[in-house]
Amino acid sequence: MKKILLLFVLFLGFSINASAQEINIEKGLNRTEMLKGVEEVATFLKIDANLKNAFTQLVDMRLEALSNAATTEEKKKINEKFNRKVLSGLTEAQRVQLKNNKAMYKKVIVE
Repeated sequence: MKKILLLFVLFLGFSINASAQEINIEKGLNRTEMLKGVEEVATFLKIDANLKNAFTQLVDMRLEALSNAATTEEKKKINEKFNRKVLSGLTEAQRVQLKNNKAMYKKVIVE
């Protein structure tokens, strides 16, 4: 009985540890990819350093909010909210330029 209990505890411990590592890797990749997209869009739209820093902060805030969301519906609402924030930081000409280039648009707008 003790061996069975020990095996169960070890299995549970390794499972939790493995899933925690997977979550951290996914977050790291997403953040890295999103920050790379911000860099590319900043170069493409020729935005200043202040706006680029604001977009970087929005990436971090978005990832934090998404990690706290429980349902896919909440995640959709969070993405819509942050998409509006990103677009509101741009001028009308920059928004049009970004929307016309679908590849760049998808780098900062998450659907």
